[in-house]
Formats: sequence, C-alpha cells, structure tokens
Amino acid sequence: MSLTEFQEDQLRIFSDFSITSEEISLGFIQSYDWNLQTCFEAFSQTQKTNKEVGVAEIVELSLDEIPEKNENLSSSIFQQKKEEKEEKKEIEVPKPEKKPIKKDVGPPKLERLVSLFESYYNKKSGKIEIEGVGQYFSDLGIELLHVDTLIICYFLQAKEAGLFTKDEFVNNWWKERCDTLERMKQKVVEFQKRLEKKEEFENFYKFVFLFSKETPDRRTIPSQEASVLWGIILKDKYPHLQDWMEFVSNQQEINQDTWNLFLDFIQTINKDFSNYDPYSAWPVLIDDFVDYMQEKEQEKK
Repeated sequence: MSLTEFQEDQLRIFSDFSITSEEISLGFIQSYDWNLQTCFEAFSQTQKTNKEVGVAEIVELSLDEIPEKNENLSSSIFQQKKEEKEEKKEIEVPKPEKKPIKKDVGPPKLERLVSLFESYYNKKSGKIEIEGVGQYFSDLGIELLHVDTLIICYFLQAKEAGLFTKDEFVNNWWKERCDTLERMKQKVVEFQKRLEKKEEFENFYKFVFLFSKETPDRRTIPSQEASVLWGIILKDKYPHLQDWMEFVSNQQEINQDTWNLFLDFIQTINKDFSNYDPYSAWPVLIDDFVDYMQEKEQEKK
C-alpha cells in the first residue's frame, strides 16, 4: 500500500508518540480517517483499559479493540492482522512482565542503575530503543501519552523521541541518585514540583518543541503534532486551549517562534483578550486567532 507524503508524516507522528510498530500505528490511524487527535484519544483509552498488562500485550490487543468507525475501509489491514495473530497463536511467546518495584534497597549504587539500563537496552545499538522505552514507562506505571513521559525525557536531556542513550539514562539518573524504579517514580513527583517554577516550565516547554522535531535542522513541526503536545503539556493551563487547537488544525506546520510565543501569550493576555495589543510583535497566527475568537464572541451576542 503506497502512502502520500501527508499520510507518511501522520503515521510517523502517531508511531513516535504511541511507541508502537508502524503496522499497529497504521491500523489505528486508518480506522480514524487519519485524524491524529481522535487516534491519540482512542489509543490512550485502550491503554487505560489494558493498564495491568505489559506493553507488548497492549499492542497485540489494540488491533482487535479499535472501533471500526470507517465502514468503507478496505478490510485488508484488519483481516491481515487477524490472520497473522491466529498464526502466531501456535507459537507461545512469553509476555514481558512488569518489573516489581522494590522499596528499601539501601543507598544508591551505580552498578544497580547500569543493570537497570541494560535490562531495557538493545545489545546491538547499546541504546534503549522504542520497545525498551515503552516497557520502561510501563514498569514505572506511566502511560505513554502522559505528560510525565515528556518530563522524564526533559530531565534526562534526551535528544531523540523513543530513544535513551546510556549517557542520558545513567548519567542523569545518577545525578538524581536514582538507581531503582521506585526511586525514579518518587523523583518524577519532585520533577513535577520543579516545573511549578515559571522559568523551569518555560525551559521544559521550549525543550518539547526541539525534542519533537523530526530532524535537528528542521524548523517546524506538523500542526497536528503540535496540537497533541499542547493538549498534553498545557492541559488546564489555558481556558481557550481547545479553541486554539481547533484553529491551528487548518495550518500545516508550526514554527518555533509561534510555539514559544504562544506560551507568552497565554501567560500575559487576559481571558477576554482585553489587554491584547494587535500592534505588538505577536506572530500572525496568534493575531488571526484573536480575531477569530472575537468574531466568535460577537456571533454569540
């Protein structure tokens, strides 16, 4: 099956954020007519339903649990997956088990942290790759689309989505004196508190954009990916967030300037836009959004 450039881009975004294989991601995204927002919501709900099982089991179950909203979809992808699953049933493959979180293990030990890293890493690359990352977050009890995944990536100074190098994982967790899943879980609570400081949150917000770019030299990210990220990290922080995400859905790309200044905008501009100055140096997209919201308000009167 050949995909358009747009479809390949959407597939990459969903696969990166859901940490699933390309085939699984394709099944989800096709069933929702390539609507990323709806796709993420459905995947998140599937994770909640299967919260007690390992990542591999969630992925295996998810194809059967996708509501078939598009009745006109060719049955090939789902039929093929069902046939593959029936063939695989003949070979019993053990599911990854959640690692038990030990509580009191004495003072932190570097060798224990290295051993934990090696329990997830790919021996050939020497890195924790996409499957290991998914299993790691599952063992921490963190859903893949939760803000805590981005928070951990931020404090581990990760450079690439779905990947942890040994330096990123070991060096940064050792600085925090965390060598077990239990200590890491407790440290995430502390990380959340650190982000309550305005400057730290701003640094985190800017990191998310850079972290999410497909390549380091790319200057933009797709608008639908930006909307998903805004929904995760700005949830309950801006009353017009849903309006904003709907408004930018008509855009193809979001650049870094618009991304960064949107945070300034929601921190300084009143809910009713009464202190908004159209002659200030806001990005055109934000100017247009204010006009859009004011027109909507006028229509209500």
